[in-house]
Amino acid sequence: MVGISFFKLRLQENAAIYSFTAQIDDRTIVAQLKERKQAETEYQTAIRRGQSAILMRQSDKTFDTFTVDYF
Repeated sequence: MVGISFFKLRLQENAAIYSFTAQIDDRTIVAQLKERKQAETEYQTAIRRGQSAILMRQSDKTFDTFTVDYF
């Protein structure tokens, strides 16, 4: 399954996300928080290897909008 999801969380300006868990079909995915560049590199590497991968990114424009790419 390949896709992109967009979602908006109502966060206060000084709030932070420090953990994230996703339920996709019968799988539970627990996020590992990493610096943006490292996370994007690891995501692309996993895709090239044919592995499953999920990348959650915060919007550069608003602090409460996120995208989740999954492969």
